Amino acid sequence: MALIKVTYSQALLDARKRLTKVIRNKESAFREAESILLHAGSLTREKLYVLLREAVPVDVLKHFINMTALRLKNVPLQYITGTECFYGREFKVKQGVFIPRPDTEAVIDAVFDVNKNLPSASVAADCGSGSGILSITMLKEADNIRQVHCFDTNKKALDLTLANALTYGVSRSVKLHKGDFFAVCRRLHLKFDLLVSNPPYIRLKALKTLQKEVLKEPRAALTDGSHGYTFYRKFADNGKKLINPNGFIVMEIGDNMGRKIRKFFDKPEWKFVGAFKDFRGKERVLVFKLL
Repeated sequence: MALIKVTYSQALLDARKRLTKVIRNKESAFREAESILLHAGSLTREKLYVLLREAVPVDVLKHFINMTALRLKNVPLQYITGTECFYGREFKVKQGVFIPRPDTEAVIDAVFDVNKNLPSASVAADCGSGSGILSITMLKEADNIRQVHCFDTNKKALDLTLANALTYGVSRSVKLHKGDFFAVCRRLHLKFDLLVSNPPYIRLKALKTLQKEVLKEPRAALTDGSHGYTFYRKFADNGKKLINPNGFIVMEIGDNMGRKIRKFFDKPEWKFVGAFKDFRGKERVLVFKLL
């Protein structure tokens, strides 16, 4: 594609055709081409459609071509644009950190449900904070949560959590911890009113079935290196050491994992509170109360 006299409409059409080879869906390819061009040109969607017949500035076109080339190499769109939306807010995203999914919004739905039963000024934990979407959304939306301790073994993730917390004005309510969640809690004698987690639950053997772009994300955020149940078993076995009496644990789960995870929590100290479905109607979150 020449770098002169290319209209926005032509640029979109060309990128759509090329992206269809990777995305395999014309509608999705068009949406992604549009997202990349909006980002490259720092445009709103409304402004873009006013400019469709206008020539794209050379510097914007170069940027757009380079970004599209990355997508053709299966780099996730979110890593290219540096953003992703979650629960109505735009969060910074960067390579090397797990990308937020709409499925995870069910965790926040579950938090709203237990929030009314939490003490005021509750302290929560986010095991595997990633970009900080759960911690920040809880602090902005759940009025009984005063502070969230964010745990991750990935320094890039914690840096991103802090950046997003600063953006939304809740950095003073976020405490960052690098290292193994269980080891850090044990060393610092930490216990919480609420524990939330979206742990790595993809079976190791299932990694090869994932889309190429998903495999660009950090492996430790995708799989526990085993059968996918490692963290759930640890949560069930260590509840009394992690959660205050009458506190809650809210966990995202993988497809068809609920029955087995419930068995891990079939202990006198735990009470099953409920399950929550994601936007596709699949059971995605389990909630238990520590008696």
